[in-house]
Amino acid sequence: MNPNPIALRMFVVAGDTPDVVINLTQPGAPLDVSDDAISVSFRTRGPVSTDPEDPLPALVETVCEKVPGYQPRENSPLNVADFAAPGSGGRVVARCDVTCFPDPGVYLGDIVITTDGAGGDRVATVYDRAEITVRAAV
Repeated sequence: MNPNPIALRMFVVAGDTPDVVINLTQPGAPLDVSDDAISVSFRTRGPVSTDPEDPLPALVETVCEKVPGYQPRENSPLNVADFAAPGSGGRVVARCDVTCFPDPGVYLGDIVITTDGAGGDRVATVYDRAEITVRAAV
């Protein structure tokens, strides 16, 4: 069993500034994140420290923009028009700048959902990671 499943694979050129569309779902439906803050942390792939005091740091964190709509699955009974509020259909965009993928190599991305809770912020990190392979520009 792979302890770090990869949910998304991307291929970009160093210095590119892609808009990455992310569709957050729960079993059978999109995940409503209209009231949540969504971010993606990118870091180079390397050994993961088991010491919580010395984790491998993220290179950059990108706050995601919530957008309307959702990505329907085949034979979905859901109506796209029902998700007009940004984030209500689990759809967000990470607008990457030149600091996200500055050098060739393999990067990992963690998607983090932060919800305001009665006792403070509640944080949930999506278990599956994004893997981004970056090649040098010519």
